[in-house]
Amino acid sequence: MALSFLTEDDLKTQLFENYIDDSVQEDLVALDNIELQQIAFIKSKLRSRFDTAVVFSESDYEDKPIVKQVLTALVNYFVVKRNAARKIPTDFKDNYNWAIKWLNDVRDGIESPELPLKAVERKQVLWGNSKNEDLYL
Repeated sequence: MALSFLTEDDLKTQLFENYIDDSVQEDLVALDNIELQQIAFIKSKLRSRFDTAVVFSESDYEDKPIVKQVLTALVNYFVVKRNAARKIPTDFKDNYNWAIKWLNDVRDGIESPELPLKAVERKQVLWGNSKNEDLYL
């Protein structure tokens, strides 16, 4: 496994190791692809307010553990779903629903985690006068 943002220990904090082994035993690339897809999903939710390149880089910031927790919940759900779609434990579904709700709340400004903010470009203000002194059009 060559995970790009998470580590195996991050996955094992929420998911029993046998679930991972059973779900990706013959296709080791699947876990990496699932992680990349879920990172793209999270970026799509957060890109309007936060610098997602910094969020998913190796830099440290205060709420990195919660981003890892959300990503782990999403990845774990899809790893287990890949194995047996109808046999997903309710804990995984609940974690998935929590992660989606948290991402939506962050996007909508209800939650305000300490994530790196997007750099705001100052817009140039143009000063001038459009007064028509000739009193006609």
